Amino acid sequence: MIKNKRFFYSFTVIVLALALCASFVYLNSVAQASKDVLNWGKSTEPATLDPRSTGLLDASGRISTLIYSQLFYINENNSFEKELAKSIENPDDKTYIFVLHQGVKFHDGVELTAEDVVYTFETVMDPEFGSPHYAGLQMVESVRALDKYTVEIITKEADPVIMYDLDLCIVPKHLAPDTPGGDFSYQPVGSGPFKLVRWDPMEIIVLERFDDYFEGPAKLKTINVRYLPEGETRFAELMGGGIDLTYVPTIEIERMKENPNFEVQGYFSINVHPIFIQHDHEILSDVRVRQALAYGADFEEIVDHIYSTGTRATSLVIPETWAYSPEHQKSYEYNPEKAKELLAEAGYPDGITITLKTSSASHNVQVAELLKHYWGQIGIDL
Repeated sequence: MIKNKRFFYSFTVIVLALALCASFVYLNSVAQASKDVLNWGKSTEPATLDPRSTGLLDASGRISTLIYSQLFYINENNSFEKELAKSIENPDDKTYIFVLHQGVKFHDGVELTAEDVVYTFETVMDPEFGSPHYAGLQMVESVRALDKYTVEIITKEADPVIMYDLDLCIVPKHLAPDTPGGDFSYQPVGSGPFKLVRWDPMEIIVLERFDDYFEGPAKLKTINVRYLPEGETRFAELMGGGIDLTYVPTIEIERMKENPNFEVQGYFSINVHPIFIQHDHEILSDVRVRQALAYGADFEEIVDHIYSTGTRATSLVIPETWAYSPEHQKSYEYNPEKAKELLAEAGYPDGITITLKTSSASHNVQVAELLKHYWGQIGIDL
């Protein structure tokens, strides 16, 4: 039972420029169907398993959604699936009433109640806590327990997408601290279908089935999450039977589709790999310079080379989601001569020097290297 989540980013700079979109592919062994142990190969290790301090789609979040329960979650079809909430009512445009299942237990045997839900939201909404979910809850006016099993959430004004930010993993008030960090980050207690029994940093996380999970025991007994940072290593482990589920190098996907011992599953993700431009920068404040960056690199080629299962994004809104509007999309074709002309018009006929900050993730580094190549040809030293 692995729940797919929708994740929203909060952007702090004014940007809607060069974006890359990639889809994810993962494989699992067909032979695993009859087993109750899953060996899962992951490229990154969680920084924390306190779900208030992590996104839902990063390494921490994907494991947290197995350890914790939510009022509801968003399935692979972007539909709402009730979990802790037995019912969800919306009596007016700003009010949401969640009635909880009774008898839900945390892994330590303590019952989950409305107070735990309120406490989770209150800590996430505290700016001092520093939760990545904080920005998404700025429209929430109040969260309170109407009784032991009923939670009322009122928003400041009508917000048609607020539900996408209310799917928090619920933590136990009697154990989770009101400040980030501490033992709870590494010794989490939730009410989800699996509980943490072992965490050897940089090696393995072991989850075992929680038999008292209120929706019934999971089919799997154990999930071993192994830290395998290199793609080729994960692929070798998959082929050798050391792991059963992982993302693999995209170059191997077509070959794996022809292998009867494995199942390839893919979906169009809602992840975007954007390049943000600092609009108040001395040089980049000129729209002609920003346009030169857009014309000056072959983004179609970059996507094809690095994200073979992806497509070039034309905005931060993803196709096949409700907010996507084809008539409002814009992209720039690769035109290095036009880029040079724009730089000259902006007063930089001899080029400019700019800095790109990125993480050390291999795909990000590859994108940066290709941008350095393309932009170097139009006089931009990256």
